Amino acid sequence: MLLLSKQSLCVDWLAQYFRSVFALNYNDFTYGTSLTGSDRLFAALRSLFAARFHARLPVEPAHIIAGAGCGAVLDALCAVLADPGDGILVAKPMYPGFAASFGCRNGVEVVGVDVPEGKENSIEALEAFERTLEECKARGKRIRALVVCNPHNPLGFCYSREVLVEHCRFAEKHNLHLISDEIYALSTFGSHSRFTSLLSLDPLAEAGCSPSRLHVVYGASKDFGCNGLRIGVLVSQANPDVHVAIESSALLMKVSSAADMLWSSLLLDDPSLSTFLTLNLSRLRAAYARTVAFLTTHEIPFRPAEAGHFVWVDLTRYLPPCGNDMEREGALAERMWAQGLNLVRLTALYR
Repeated sequence: MLLLSKQSLCVDWLAQYFRSVFALNYNDFTYGTSLTGSDRLFAALRSLFAARFHARLPVEPAHIIAGAGCGAVLDALCAVLADPGDGILVAKPMYPGFAASFGCRNGVEVVGVDVPEGKENSIEALEAFERTLEECKARGKRIRALVVCNPHNPLGFCYSREVLVEHCRFAEKHNLHLISDEIYALSTFGSHSRFTSLLSLDPLAEAGCSPSRLHVVYGASKDFGCNGLRIGVLVSQANPDVHVAIESSALLMKVSSAADMLWSSLLLDDPSLSTFLTLNLSRLRAAYARTVAFLTTHEIPFRPAEAGHFVWVDLTRYLPPCGNDMEREGALAERMWAQGLNLVRLTALYR
């Protein structure tokens, strides 16, 4: 079974826009001048990260590796940072795709960190990371990195600057790399929410952390509803060794020229980009409001969200009273399937 996180709220607008701008040049029919992205895409991303992510330093071509989706980019990054049998820390609940991105080919284990409920966006969360790291050391598991999913999937919140700085301190203290998955960066719809990119920090000045440890992942799939374009981007601004190592096999995940052209065209078209992002946030807010209204009407407990495409709900009271957790959740899944709704059991990765 293929599980996808996608939103199609603005496909009508995107289809019309992409039809109007589609035009390939000579280089689009070749391998291009770089395996890690085109000059056009580099220019588009430099503009995007400066204007929307408030990057402290300009994002240069030498900082960027583009690949066929964020999963492929994470797979390539993991191959460089870790060895088979190593681990990468991720706070639970987590995006289940990390397990495949890190473990499928590289044999690297996703180590879930049990952060106290309601403390996910707090400095106290790092205490849970400390405990888990010590437990891993005790059983001989070497940890090479930690991941921050910001905005968070599936809890739908944005990490504060203060908490991101603490993650940087933790990475420096324990000689780890810090990977920030920012795939929902522009899907922040809460009235009081604010997204802070790792690119906007000065890790050395604010946390005493070497910027060579920091890596940001972004792509076209979520904010732009373009999973099918298959464009993921890694930004490492202070680690040329990582760039060189990934570039050696970058041909294996090269972005299609047509996809490159389509996304770049929108990113470089400031008026159209602003129109799209405004429309997308408006439709996200409306979709969230409909979802919350349904949950409230049916008295289903949920955690309010401010970003992303998820609402975390509690269906405990709908579980049958008898059986173990697997059997009870299986019975609920069958009931929901009969009504046309697919419930997939991912408890081990979420909680």
